[in-house]
Amino acid sequence: MSGNTLPLAPEARSLGKYEVLCRLSTGGMAEIFLASQRGLAGFHKLVVLKQILPDIRGEEEFVRMFLDEAKVTAAFNHPHIAQVYDLDIADGELFLSMEFVPGATLVEVARACRQANTPIPMGYSLMAVRDTAVALHYAHTFTDPLGRPSPVIHRDVAEKNIMVTYEGVTKLLDFGIAKSLARASRTAVGMVKGTSGYMSPEQIMGEPLDARSDLFSLGVVLHECLTGMRLFYAKQAEAMMNAVLRCEVTPPSRTNKHVPPELDAIVMRALSKRREDRYASTLEFARAIERAVGPLIWHPEQSSELMLRLFSDRREQTRQLLMSGQNDTGDTTGVVNLAKVMAMGVEPSELPTGGVTLPPSPRASGAPRNAAPPPRPGVPPRALPPRPLKPAPFARPCFRRLRASGWPRARLPLTYTLRLLPSRRRRSLPPGAARAHPAGDAGPLSGAHGPHAAAGHWPGRGRLCVRAG
Repeated sequence: MSGNTLPLAPEARSLGKYEVLCRLSTGGMAEIFLASQRGLAGFHKLVVLKQILPDIRGEEEFVRMFLDEAKVTAAFNHPHIAQVYDLDIADGELFLSMEFVPGATLVEVARACRQANTPIPMGYSLMAVRDTAVALHYAHTFTDPLGRPSPVIHRDVAEKNIMVTYEGVTKLLDFGIAKSLARASRTAVGMVKGTSGYMSPEQIMGEPLDARSDLFSLGVVLHECLTGMRLFYAKQAEAMMNAVLRCEVTPPSRTNKHVPPELDAIVMRALSKRREDRYASTLEFARAIERAVGPLIWHPEQSSELMLRLFSDRREQTRQLLMSGQNDTGDTTGVVNLAKVMAMGVEPSELPTGGVTLPPSPRASGAPRNAAPPPRPGVPPRALPPRPLKPAPFARPCFRRLRASGWPRARLPLTYTLRLLPSRRRRSLPPGAARAHPAGDAGPLSGAHGPHAAAGHWPGRGRLCVRAG
């Protein structure tokens, strides 16, 4: 999300002990607000509030996911994970209070680098991925304050959820669909949630997940940062998932000759189709990067210098507006304006959360090859128009328990369903054909082209909810 590209809606209301200043973004399930917490003696703190969308506020499934996010992340205390402060309810509205992180996501950094006609520095990418791997290992091996093992799988590792602050510190965001392994049995059989193009093969197949699924997703992130191109790209969700299931990956050095062979081997192992062939943990992945290319990894000071060059104007505006917003007069004009130049790292989903029905008993080996053909030589790539989705009927769930608890009556959610039917057999494509889309065609890492450029989206990156069978 970019502060100068997303429309913001000013707000003037209170929510418990917080003063809501403006809406920052709206995603598939939640709204994100900038808020101010004020107290005695001029105490002031900017926070981010997250609320379920009004249309689905009465849906028990989404409320449960929201509560799970709070339970999963409230006890986290890690320098590379955005912190959750509080879960509260005011005026019948449930909300999360979270850390305010001034910086930019990897999506924004890539876009800014492209506008500056320079690639993302390899050392910067290695730092961000290494730190994210360490943060994921913390979640994968988390032990609650009572000493009980409570491992958590993120399930939505992607550039949109990896942020670097202006001080050069990496932050992993959005555990909104994370799942504690202790409560994994509550998820319906065949239910898969994630971001298209970043889900692991086993995640698409609806199999039980472990830390190696997040490792695969992080491997996709590293491959794309090193090459500047989408790894698994196709026009349709079905073809994109089939591309992941085939997992025909070429080494990053095929595109970027500066990638050393040692790093090639690490990326390819992380992207192994069989989870047994990957690293056993994201920590092992991080240590492998350090051993192989440790001298190339940037320090936070170097990353901070890059952030200053790429976002100098926005950073200075942020500093000035923060100062004007923290006056003792109660005037929050500066804080409201702050949202217009801040990148909060919260990316609205391009595709609404919905259902995707897979053919019965899908198999990776027999997946139809519907990937998009490679661009023809001499023909400039074209941005793809958004594919219209028709709303599908959605049965009204039982709200009795929610209403008994005081939840307001809500309208039925607008849910989109893509029915993926077996396609006609097509001619086999050469390996990597579905990935031959340079930055700027389907928006890989640039975000500066295509119909979603103004909102900072990547085509095909919508969060999917897949129901198998």
